[in-house]
Amino acid sequence: MSMQSFLTPDKLYFKQGCLAVALRELTDVYHVQRVLVLTEEEMLRHGALSPVTDALYALGLDYAVNSRSFAADCVILYTGSVNAAQWDALPAVPRILIRS
Repeated sequence: MSMQSFLTPDKLYFKQGCLAVALRELTDVYHVQRVLVLTEEEMLRHGALSPVTDALYALGLDYAVNSRSFAADCVILYTGSVNAAQWDALPAVPRILIRS
């Protein structure tokens, strides 16, 4: 019998409307001030990122989208799929995975 492992973030939220709770935890628990959001260009073109960026703005967080030079306290990966290598390549700061 072989055991297979799979990638999971440190915390998982499975509930409609949980995005605001997860993002609020960035300020309340982790004291994050700067967030880097990584996503595909298609998500940007279709406006799918608006709920995330609107929530970050409402929390008063400084954020950038797909910036290579932004020094962040947290990374949000908004994508349809991610593999272990991509996850491990993210900076060693709090990370949130949002599956589209």
